[in-house]
Amino acid sequence: MSATRPSWLLHGLLLLIALVFPLLFSSPFMVNFGVLALFYAFIGQSWNIAGGFAGQLSFGHVAFFGVGAYASTMVQMRLGWNHWLGLPVSALAGAAAGWLIAVLRSGQA
Repeated sequence: MSATRPSWLLHGLLLLIALVFPLLFSSPFMVNFGVLALFYAFIGQSWNIAGGFAGQLSFGHVAFFGVGAYASTMVQMRLGWNHWLGLPVSALAGAAAGWLIAVLRSGQA
């Protein structure tokens, strides 16, 4: 499958807007709004790929995302860590939850 030139231009333009958005809007409300808009677009696209293109009815990816978000929030709120330090913790927590479910499901426990 080859992408057309306008498709690459559109993706490049959207990436540029996402990178410049926090520099143009210094209001925390607007930055939060932009982040949430991109977040919901990300979740919507993951559902479009899983449910639309692949035809799978699965909410597993959202569960692992939620485990990671919960872990990141806990290290920020309970331990007072910076959100950048919570990012690898969230990735590891989501991966650990996936590993645990895979081990339990495969019967290798």
